[in-house]
Amino acid sequence: MPLQFQIETKPGDNVATYRIERRLSCVLVFGQVPLNDCVVLAKLCPEGAHLDLALAKRLHATLVMGMPEDLAILAKRVVAGPVPEKIAAKLSPQAIQWLATGARGISSETIFTLITGVSCIKEEDMDIPYDAYDFVRCRLLLEACPEIQARFAEVMVKQPKWKPIVENWDLLCKTLDEEKPQWRDGTTRVAPHKTYRLLKELIGM
Repeated sequence: MPLQFQIETKPGDNVATYRIERRLSCVLVFGQVPLNDCVVLAKLCPEGAHLDLALAKRLHATLVMGMPEDLAILAKRVVAGPVPEKIAAKLSPQAIQWLATGARGISSETIFTLITGVSCIKEEDMDIPYDAYDFVRCRLLLEACPEIQARFAEVMVKQPKWKPIVENWDLLCKTLDEEKPQWRDGTTRVAPHKTYRLLKELIGM
């Protein structure tokens, strides 16, 4: 049963309310959340939990936090609704399926938008992957949509900051496969630290 919170305010102030739901290890927050409460809400999650703003946007939530594996499971359960016919006509069945149920994040949506021309992220919000889980979502997109994978090199032409990632894509994939062989099925909770460090090295962070 969702928990309902009401924040105490001074007379004349607006009353801020928000609702909390738990799904797997994830905490979903809906409504207006005072900044001071964010720290308290974060403590409801297990150690190692991540904040996924892209998933929150898809769920029409204010915040979504949880373990990466559970965030990925939750993302697969999200159905974006039918793709408009005008857009579907431009895409393969695999791309349409990814739009509906794929593991979406800022970097994977950037690839999809740059290659297909179908806008699922604003240009000013486009970005590269900054951790291993961002990279995993990008890799899942390329595996799900061979036509996007075939044109992946175009991404670094359109956005040069992708260049070190695109040029070392095979090395990143090899590192992840060796470090976490079962990364696709989410059966292991071992975080891909080597992949994370390699990604940081490539992007100069």
